[in-house]
Amino acid sequence: MTMKNIKYFIVAFLFYGCDMNNQKLVLVNETNKTVYYRLLTDTILYEGLYIYKLNSSDSVSPNFVMGKGEGVWERKINTASKDSSLHIFIFPIGSLLDNKLTKSIINGKTYKRYDLKVNDLEKARWKVYYKE
Repeated sequence: MTMKNIKYFIVAFLFYGCDMNNQKLVLVNETNKTVYYRLLTDTILYEGLYIYKLNSSDSVSPNFVMGKGEGVWERKINTASKDSSLHIFIFPIGSLLDNKLTKSIINGKTYKRYDLKVNDLEKARWKVYYKE
């Protein structure tokens, strides 16, 4: 085996052997405001939890599930969540300096929470729309 073939083998092994992000879900911000979001398999929010930015009139495919193949999202939701639901939190808060939840955001309860079973996500074709 030549050195060139060994390099190709290593690259192929790393590419196919590692878990890959599975970006099946799409979140769509249908407002004219920047929002933040977080996906969880429970409903507990806490100070310092990292949240992700979603610009106005934009969409994102979150990196929430690692793995390849059919059914990885379904397995994650059904096994990691006590109620077999994916909980999507949307925070219409404008901008944050460090993308972390604060007590005032949590206590203000101005966020929207979607509690979605796999069946709900399949009916929605794995797209969740945020509207004001």
